[in-house]
Amino acid sequence: MTKKSVFETLSNIEINPDNIEKKGKFNYISWAAAWQDVSQKYPDATFAKRLSEVNGFVEVDVTIEGKTLTEQFPILNYSNKPVQNPNAFDINTAFQRGLVKCLAY
Repeated sequence: MTKKSVFETLSNIEINPDNIEKKGKFNYISWAAAWQDVSQKYPDATFAKRLSEVNGFVEVDVTIEGKTLTEQFPILNYSNKPVQNPNAFDINTAFQRGLVKCLAY
């Protein structure tokens, strides 16, 4: 039997219905629930966050089984518009959204 790829493994996770939230017309799972699912399958998985050298962006690295993916994510407001002078909450929200986006790859 061949080993499943990380993508195959993660894309076949059964999402606990209690972890599905609704915002507007979209369903989503929180970054914490997403990371919990990843860390259950890959206990050695890690992530790192930093401000990007490109103004208005954050960067997130996710490493699973020795392979690192990096995602840049813009700092956006509640309407998904760029934030001119982001505060700590705006930056933290962008980090968490970037983490989940990186996990989607």
